[in-house]
Amino acid sequence: MTKKELLKKINSLQTQLNRYKEISMHDELTGLYNRRKFMRDINSACYNYSRYRTNFVTVLIDIDKFKQINDTKGHAEGDRTLKYLSNVIENNLRFGDKAYRFGGDEFAIILYNTNIKMVKHTVIKRIKEDLTFNISCGIISNHKDYTELLDIVDKRMYKDKLKHKLEV
Repeated sequence: MTKKELLKKINSLQTQLNRYKEISMHDELTGLYNRRKFMRDINSACYNYSRYRTNFVTVLIDIDKFKQINDTKGHAEGDRTLKYLSNVIENNLRFGDKAYRFGGDEFAIILYNTNIKMVKHTVIKRIKEDLTFNISCGIISNHKDYTELLDIVDKRMYKDKLKHKLEV
């Protein structure tokens, strides 16, 4: 193998490796980042907050009564619902903010250099206005430990979900 052929082969392998790295960080159905990428990014955001006081807000979103959509309208409609929500979320984020499919019908968002009040009154409000179904949200800002952050935001989302069930 000539030096030129070897360099061409190495470049081809590097391109494939980069593609596989990209695929490993995205959810296949929605195209959003996946939970693996979220865990890396939330850990980094918490570190940057504790070290440099870089503000961030984390939102956890769950589709209300998603199981009912799958059970009554079928899984294809459930998939369309997940894709629809992911598009709505992406369309309402600023450049640099990130959206993730956290798992099942749960989505996560990390928004940088903002605060909870701004997120509630702009991003979450716009997302909810663009949807034809209800979602529940948990919101937290500026935490130093990502495991505690996840526990708190999950409890806040569940509390919001219970509120919606009582109103129905």
